[in-house]
Amino acid sequence: MEASSLRGPPQDKTFSRLIPHLLLTLALSLPWVTGNGNPHQPYQLTWQVTNFETHEVLNETSHVAPLNTWFPDLYFNLDQIARIDEMEGGEWRKRARRVSLSRNGFYACPGFRTGPMKKTCGEITSLFCASWSCVTTNDGESKWQTQPWYVTMTYVRPCTRTRYSATCNLIRIKFEEAAKTDSRWTSGLIWGLNLYQTPAFGSPIQIKLIVNPASVPVPIGPNQVLTGKAPPSPRSRRKVPTVAPPTSSSSALPGTTPLPPDPETSNRLFNLIRGAYIALNQTRPESTASCWLCLATGPPYYEGIASVSNFTNSTNHSGCAWEQHKKLTLSEVSGSGTCIGKVPPSHQHLCNVTLTVPSTSHYLIPSGTDWWACDTGLTPCISTAVFNNSKNYCVLVQVVPRVYYRTGESFELQFEQKYFTRMKREPVSLTLAVMLGLGVAAGVGTGTAALVRGSYHLQQLRTAIDEDLRAIEHSITKLEESLTSLSEVVLQNRRGLDIVFLKEGGLCAALKGQCCFYADHSGVVKDSTAKLRKRLDERKKERESQQSWFEAWYNHSPWFSTLISTILGPLILLMLILTFGPCILNRLLTLIKDRLNIVHAMVLTQQYQALKTDEETQD
Repeated sequence: MEASSLRGPPQDKTFSRLIPHLLLTLALSLPWVTGNGNPHQPYQLTWQVTNFETHEVLNETSHVAPLNTWFPDLYFNLDQIARIDEMEGGEWRKRARRVSLSRNGFYACPGFRTGPMKKTCGEITSLFCASWSCVTTNDGESKWQTQPWYVTMTYVRPCTRTRYSATCNLIRIKFEEAAKTDSRWTSGLIWGLNLYQTPAFGSPIQIKLIVNPASVPVPIGPNQVLTGKAPPSPRSRRKVPTVAPPTSSSSALPGTTPLPPDPETSNRLFNLIRGAYIALNQTRPESTASCWLCLATGPPYYEGIASVSNFTNSTNHSGCAWEQHKKLTLSEVSGSGTCIGKVPPSHQHLCNVTLTVPSTSHYLIPSGTDWWACDTGLTPCISTAVFNNSKNYCVLVQVVPRVYYRTGESFELQFEQKYFTRMKREPVSLTLAVMLGLGVAAGVGTGTAALVRGSYHLQQLRTAIDEDLRAIEHSITKLEESLTSLSEVVLQNRRGLDIVFLKEGGLCAALKGQCCFYADHSGVVKDSTAKLRKRLDERKKERESQQSWFEAWYNHSPWFSTLISTILGPLILLMLILTFGPCILNRLLTLIKDRLNIVHAMVLTQQYQALKTDEETQD
């Protein structure tokens, strides 16, 4: 069947006109976060198909593979889009609906076009199918020839009158070659899926690639409150349990004395953000053009990336910074690096190579950016004299603060709440370790510093980390008169309060439990709250300058468009009646009067007999 003979594309009025434009801008503006990484590094890749309107996950497929190498066929059930399970009337109606769905078919249009086609195909209100030229894939008895783009969607085995199980409307998504070079999959690409039926019905679906480390972070350290008594299996994707974020009622435990506010707290935490910015700006300058760097109020505050960097075996302890001995537990360690001692089975996946500590008295000194994460705590050096090979173990790690990276666009959209009246979408946040690519080198054994352009740019970050850890250790020392296992719990609550003080002081912008600082190529802005207000005002003026008069009314009062659409129909009908009603009424009265005159004349003629003419008389 030709496309011209088909019905027009549906107009789904359940979607707001402004929401999709903002969401798509967010989806297409996020960076490809691992572009500078090692191309041979495997990751835990998960392809996810979701209903973009309801956020229902239609399918998830996972595999460990390098980036840009794994594009499997994806599947989802069209019954979930058609909501067949919600139908009433018994199983026979559902079976008939499935057969009808396979026979009538579907068609889909991509929602990430650019240039003239973006205007031609419309927004999500029309499911990006405002014109038939926008259709790139379809299937069913009404299938017609289209130009495939990025993906094709086809029935695996359509339903028939004799085969109507709940899985017969399975749709296969196959990637085209053009899709395998696009870097936007981690942000998600959207298609408008239309069911070929009357009345029109459809839903947007999103195809997204989720990238996670190939190994699951596990805790290392003596604190059972943080690590848990039973470390998770390496294959488990369950998140490592940590202490709950602080609240106003949990800032101190009974029997302990709350620490007085540290006047240097704001400077110390700001230096941590600045060190993260310097390291990120030197390694990936394109990502710092406009971004927000955030500190979370809840733990973990640091993470360890297993490293295979070189360390020095020396008899001279002068190279060890013993004053930096840390009594801390790293609640998340990931990657694969150098291990020493008897590593338990639950942590052996962290070891790329396992060494035996020499029996002679030596000091194992890591490089300037590395630490030893041991079962006894975080330490800058290992003394073989006190290390017991039979029960102790350590992993060489690089300590990185848990700083979250967000693009300027995605962060600022969260504060424009009035444009998200229907669908809300969380901003994609990435940790500093992912942005720096630190976990990549640890997995393939090339060394963490191989991905960073020299270790010099990490020195300022290391200095800020040392300063912060020194303050943390000082706080723990003051709490040692209480239970040891609870000291870090109190500390974490205190750290959360420190960040709350920054937010209350207006030094950072608060978003979902995080304290965020704005950064661009000029550096980190300390008064980020004022910067956020300024950028939101600029975005508002720019948006208003591009809006039509009707959109401006909608933004001023969101209920105005609903009111107009409600009363506009009856108002127009009333105006038409008042304008053309008298003419139509006069015409009807004239017509009725003419008909009555004809009937009256016919009645009168029946009462008289016509006279004969002379010719009739002669005959």
